[in-house]
Amino acid sequence: MAKAHNSKLVEARRKARELAMAQQERHEKLLTLAEEFFVASDEADGVVAEAKEAAARLIKDAEEQSETKRAEAQKIIATMVETGASVADVASRLDVTAAAVRAAVKATAPVKKEHDGVAEPVASSDETHEQHSDAA
Repeated sequence: MAKAHNSKLVEARRKARELAMAQQERHEKLLTLAEEFFVASDEADGVVAEAKEAAARLIKDAEEQSETKRAEAQKIIATMVETGASVADVASRLDVTAAAVRAAVKATAPVKKEHDGVAEPVASSDETHEQHSDAA
């Protein structure tokens, strides 16, 4: 009977080892999956952060390009006035206000030397002519 009792113990030990090995394998698999989860989660956060940075750069570039194009548009308005067209005529042709035309001309006018600490735009000959004709 000693053999029967001994073989039962060996069989019980074998079964316990198999179950322990299965638990250990499951534990290792869970650790590996947890690692993969944390890596994926961190990468997901990184993707969003990179996208936000890229979007901010795109917006900044677009704003700079827009500013450049607006300056070009103002120069075109000033050139139209320099050809001798009246402010009202240019405003009518471009469907903008006369004030917008005058602001564009003022913004693109070369700056003359400061007088009493304040820089003043140099009036073009057309503006000077226009001012004199308005006074008459």
